[in-house]
Amino acid sequence: MIEEELVRKIVEVFSYVEAKVKRVRRVEVKVSREKLPEVAKYLRSIGFKHLSAISCVDRPQHGIFELVYHLWSYENRVHLMLKTTIPRNKPKYVTMINVWPNAFVYERDIWEFFGIEFEGHPDLRHFILDYWDDIPPLRKDFNHLEYIKRKYGVYDPEKEYYLR
Repeated sequence: MIEEELVRKIVEVFSYVEAKVKRVRRVEVKVSREKLPEVAKYLRSIGFKHLSAISCVDRPQHGIFELVYHLWSYENRVHLMLKTTIPRNKPKYVTMINVWPNAFVYERDIWEFFGIEFEGHPDLRHFILDYWDDIPPLRKDFNHLEYIKRKYGVYDPEKEYYLR
């Protein structure tokens, strides 16, 4: 099975990663934030040239954000999830634009919706939330109802409209 061979190869090169087959055509690799750039470059060199997405999981109970780089290998037809964690307090990470140029858009999106600054990113500015004036809205500590009340008046869920 190609997935098991990939896991073996990755762990052989990087003994400090945690890698496993999740299911057919799906592999998960967990690595420390300090080592992720090195592992990312290697993965690109062995065929994971397509960055499909970068997702972010907010884990306030653990004080971290989990970044997940969704990679695709056209040669092996395998989806690899490269995962790392960063501290939730003043979150910063390095840009991966030098490995996958399309990380540009995904990093900008994560900055806007979670507040993670990507060091080295050339253009972190709003592209959806132009006039946003609160904490990033996809963080779990963002209170949607309080924001609506403060921004638009009082919300009455029984009447399903806003009262000014």
